Amino acid sequence: VETVLGSHLEAVCVDGMDSVEQQLADFQDGHMTLVDTSVMAGAGSDAESLASKITSSVFLGGILDGVKVAADLGQALAMRANLQGHESVITADGIWLAQSWLRVARDTDEKSGILAREQEIKLLQQTLEELDMQAEELEVNIQDNRAQLQNLEQQREQWQAELNNTHSQCAQIQGQLTSGQAKLEQLLSRNQNLQEESVELTKNIERQQDEMEAARRKRNEAMTQMEELSREREELSGKRDTIQNQLHEARSKAQSERESVHELAIQIESRRTLKRNLEQNIERMVRQLEQQQQRREELKQGLESVHTGENRAEELETLLAERLQVEEQLTEARRSVESIDNQLRQLEQKRSEFEQKSQMIRSSLEQARLNTSEVRVRSQTVVEQLQETDFKVEELLEELGEHARIDEWARKVEEISQRISRLGPINLAAIDEYKEQGKRKEYLDSQHNDVIEALETLEKAIAKIDKETRARFKDTYEHVNSRIQEMFPRLFGGGQAYLEMTGDDLLDTGVVVMARPPGKRISHIHLMSGGEKALTAVALVFAIFELNPAPFCMLDEVDAPLDEANVGRFCSLVKAMSKTVQFIFITHHKITMEMAEKMNGVTMREAGVSRLVSVDVEEAAKMVESA
Repeated sequence: VETVLGSHLEAVCVDGMDSVEQQLADFQDGHMTLVDTSVMAGAGSDAESLASKITSSVFLGGILDGVKVAADLGQALAMRANLQGHESVITADGIWLAQSWLRVARDTDEKSGILAREQEIKLLQQTLEELDMQAEELEVNIQDNRAQLQNLEQQREQWQAELNNTHSQCAQIQGQLTSGQAKLEQLLSRNQNLQEESVELTKNIERQQDEMEAARRKRNEAMTQMEELSREREELSGKRDTIQNQLHEARSKAQSERESVHELAIQIESRRTLKRNLEQNIERMVRQLEQQQQRREELKQGLESVHTGENRAEELETLLAERLQVEEQLTEARRSVESIDNQLRQLEQKRSEFEQKSQMIRSSLEQARLNTSEVRVRSQTVVEQLQETDFKVEELLEELGEHARIDEWARKVEEISQRISRLGPINLAAIDEYKEQGKRKEYLDSQHNDVIEALETLEKAIAKIDKETRARFKDTYEHVNSRIQEMFPRLFGGGQAYLEMTGDDLLDTGVVVMARPPGKRISHIHLMSGGEKALTAVALVFAIFELNPAPFCMLDEVDAPLDEANVGRFCSLVKAMSKTVQFIFITHHKITMEMAEKMNGVTMREAGVSRLVSVDVEEAAKMVESA
């Protein structure tokens, strides 16, 4: 039926064709089919005709006349020989043939099968009504199950509250028991610690007294030595006028004696500080001993109070018995809670099953509703599109042809839409945009000119800076070179050193120090000793320092790798430069210390206790001379 009727299934039913002529005159494009419902059905059709198989309120004889039916293709081919020119035969599979033609419709279009869809819609409506009834029944069951679940949840909460109360009571009893045991253990350990601390304090006091006695003996010995040295110094000062030939030797001896006197003065000062520290420690130990005795008395009183705690053993036994009873009640409550939990899990499983079934039913209902609404919308859309256009259905069908397919026409429409979209919209504001962009171009041109001028200014400034840099670098290089040529012989007692550039361009050239100590021919810096390298570096640093002097200069163990002769030359150079620069240096060398006017040192007479010691050399010398 769908193969023969074709587009007539989507025809528009009208009551008479008299008023159609004027409307068709305005119908220029498209296809349209009209069926007159005023035509009454004629005489009965042949039993083998297709019209006899159709029941319809519309007369279809003019469309189905001469179309016979066959069960299969073999029967249709057998009937083909007896067909007249206007007759044809069609099978139940939709194979339609006549004497001179055969048509097979295997259409996969989603709009085909209209009659089958109509039947499907009716079946879906019936199924939808049945599913609605089932959904209502399931909703009632869900409400009943939820009410039961709520009641069970209330019972579970009551039992859980009782269980929590029991747990809290048990925890309180356990806490009281553990706190009592902890207090007893703390008192015992505290007593033992106090006894150990009192013994240790006694030992410390005895050791401090021994150290104090030894320090006193050392102080007396130092005083006697100091008196002897002062007598010797007076004798040497009396002989100084008569022994001019042995002046150098006397000076060296006097210097050694000054060193020893200075060391003794330092030792005396340290002994005095040690004495003060020991006295303070003794006072602190006495106070600690008194405090420990007080703590010992308090602990004795605490131990006496602990003995009274033995009477609480009976109370603990009663509490333990009550704890056992509470634990039994707790186990019974846990069993009841477990049974309730099992029931709740079973109910939850049933509820989830019901919800799954209802969800499946809802999804099937929703899908059915979507299918029906889709069919309705599609049918309404087709009708509205035909009403909005001036196309005629017949003309549209004739232009489409028998082999027209929707997907091909949809693809053509999509291609045309893409071509139109590629053209873009008509820009009515292009003139205003052109003026705006013109103004922007003028602004950018002015900015570009400003940038060019700034670049030219920067290039001139860079050239000026390069020129000044070359001049200053050349002056600095020459000054440092001349100064290092003077410094190096003074530090080494001869030899020569100078600077040498590695390149021709003064902006990126490197500088190499060429040094040759006296009596050596050095081809590489690795052939120089550590002291020679240090003195060469000192000569370069002092040469640069003289170029841009600062009020202070700090030297950190510069004389460490130097021998006695080099240290003397180093000290003489530092002493000469100290007229204009204040030197702060860190050293362990005695010759360098002799040059210092003030010395600061750090001592550690006690383990972990550092002390700062400051000595003014001139004042110390005056003190020794006056003594």
